[in-house]
Amino acid sequence: MFNELRTRLQSFKLDEGLIFLNYVHQATHKQGIDEFIYNFAQENPGTITDFKIEFLSKWLIIESAFTSSSILAPATLNWDNFLQIIQLFDQIDDPITRDPDFQNRNPVEVFIRLAYQQLPGQQRIPLQHFGSAYLIFQEAAARVAGSIGYDLPARFQQISQLSIQEFMQLGFLFFSAGAGQQMRQGLVDQAWLNTARGQGVGLLTEENVEHFLALASSNHETFRQIAAQPLHQVADPNYILYEFNPLKKSPLIQIREDRWVAPNPDLIVDRVTWGIYYDLLDADGTGFTERFGRHIFEEYIGDLLKSVYPDTNIHRERVYGHPERRGPADWVIVEDNVAIFVECKSLIPNLGFVSIADQTAIEQYANRVANAVQQTVGHIAEIQAGEPALQDFADHDSRIIILTFGQIQTVNTVFFQPEIESILSAQGIGTPQYVVFSLQEFEHLLSLVERGVTLVDILDRFRNEPLGEALEPYGDMLADNALPSLVARKGRELIDTFRLSRRPHGDDQ
Repeated sequence: MFNELRTRLQSFKLDEGLIFLNYVHQATHKQGIDEFIYNFAQENPGTITDFKIEFLSKWLIIESAFTSSSILAPATLNWDNFLQIIQLFDQIDDPITRDPDFQNRNPVEVFIRLAYQQLPGQQRIPLQHFGSAYLIFQEAAARVAGSIGYDLPARFQQISQLSIQEFMQLGFLFFSAGAGQQMRQGLVDQAWLNTARGQGVGLLTEENVEHFLALASSNHETFRQIAAQPLHQVADPNYILYEFNPLKKSPLIQIREDRWVAPNPDLIVDRVTWGIYYDLLDADGTGFTERFGRHIFEEYIGDLLKSVYPDTNIHRERVYGHPERRGPADWVIVEDNVAIFVECKSLIPNLGFVSIADQTAIEQYANRVANAVQQTVGHIAEIQAGEPALQDFADHDSRIIILTFGQIQTVNTVFFQPEIESILSAQGIGTPQYVVFSLQEFEHLLSLVERGVTLVDILDRFRNEPLGEALEPYGDMLADNALPSLVARKGRELIDTFRLSRRPHGDDQ
């Protein structure tokens, strides 16, 4: 079915096809653009998803034989053709179904692949993306720059020729832009840029736009080169459905000399926030990741905790013993008679885990989580054994949070937990009270703590209730507000600044 899908995409004109996919994406998510498409999406959940729009966009860019706007194509990507192609997509099976021994395969690999397909678009909160990313990459990083010998904001500006705030602001402008007669989000052309400059948007200089597009856009030729890199391809073609999509790196596609389209404009937000991590990773490798995980990420978690807890409830890692050791965890939160040990790990699932999620990849991440749990359990044992430097927590019950920068999908499920617990059992460790959260998830939980929910109650629910029911009592609270005020305030401050920059001179409305 995949080869048939590719063949169908060859006959469509590239620019018109991408603009149509952008239209479908917008109409699916926003009422009022196209009531027929919106109602269809509401009545047929799962038929049109962000992942499908991105997948079809990728392969249209790769396969289209009609990449010039001046050449007529034999077919037009319209609603009927789109539905036919979606049907072909839906017939592409997961590779596990082709394994004659699939009944003995670990089912967690399927859940991981599906989760990385479907969930990112459902969980994206632009306010959180801008607020959290700026707080960590700019404010926390600048605060520790001198002590760790790595100035992240300055290094990013050296790479991009833009400050972090300028990069984010330009991303917001392109994200919210609407060119053409329909003023549809994610379409940008030179006429729109000229109008915005004429209205006083000083950031949109030719030089700044050039620097921004160098990072966040590509034409079809560059896109194909990125997709063809061995790192971005799956070795087994059966996993092609989950292969890396260059739209994550270049969400804006140049379809004419003076026009760009984002098939999914939300990817622009991802690119100018968490995409900064990958820019620095590509530039500096472990020179960046070691400083980021050990210092910058940990510093930001402290900022979050201090924003919702009194200082007396928060304890930072201390050095003790001979030879000197670090412990008992990066941060300790005290709630009544419980000490919650927070171990920060800047884990981000790699492409192998996201796209293949085979047993080797699962075991790799299970080992990394288990090692973090083991490390913290060891410190708790030293507390119980009477280590003098750690007696602040001697009379407390304990809970463990392993806090990762990226999200390891399904890690707290009954499918993944046995992988971790079997490793711990082999090391003589029973079943400690631990939960793994990503930064994004942890921020959501801290929004509850800020409103009076105890973190201990939340952790106990994660350990004692089915995963889907753990947060049920707090559903209304999270629907009302899922961000701690520190993140929401910074995100709102940045977005308000970005919006203000779009106003014409003399417009006070």
